[in-house]
Amino acid sequence: MASLIRCTKLHVYVGRPWPCTKEKVVKLLREGADLNACVNPNGPTPLSLATEAALALRAGKGTAAHYVLQAAAPWSCATHHFFPAAARERAWELIVVGYQLSRRAPFEEYSQAIMDVWLTCIMAYAIERDTPSTLDVAVNSSKAAASSEDGSGGASALRGSDDLGGSFGVEPSVLGASLGAGRELPEGGCHGGC
Repeated sequence: MASLIRCTKLHVYVGRPWPCTKEKVVKLLREGADLNACVNPNGPTPLSLATEAALALRAGKGTAAHYVLQAAAPWSCATHHFFPAAARERAWELIVVGYQLSRRAPFEEYSQAIMDVWLTCIMAYAIERDTPSTLDVAVNSSKAAASSEDGSGGASALRGSDDLGGSFGVEPSVLGASLGAGRELPEGGCHGGC
């Protein structure tokens, strides 16, 4: 009983050897459940439990361990739906940037190839489970600058988001309005063989 008190819901789900309700586990993962949560020093984490289950061949499709291992993998179109809302929003922002880059004059002839490389090679390094969205960073930076005594840095704090949109032909206000919280990709992937 004491061990149950010292764990998270994700620990409990991963500790079960039988398939569980995917929706419950995915909901926890999308809400930002910590894969490395450890209440006791040197205690197990959901990820370490999932790894142990995989080594013992108990992490088959439909188990919480399977979903935790997928959520721990680098970002891809296929793992996108396991990430928290801020990371999914950041992914969508970067997809917009990649799309705009791929349509620029030097790359027009290779736009699909550029987009494929962007999705499969670059974005995996730019998105982590705890990645804040660009808009969140810009808003928080501007709030911090506005609350400072001298107010310096307000314009430069927002310049990053202006440069992001303006450089690629997307107005920041349009980009922000189109994203919404946790913009979704089709479950299981997107174009380009993801």
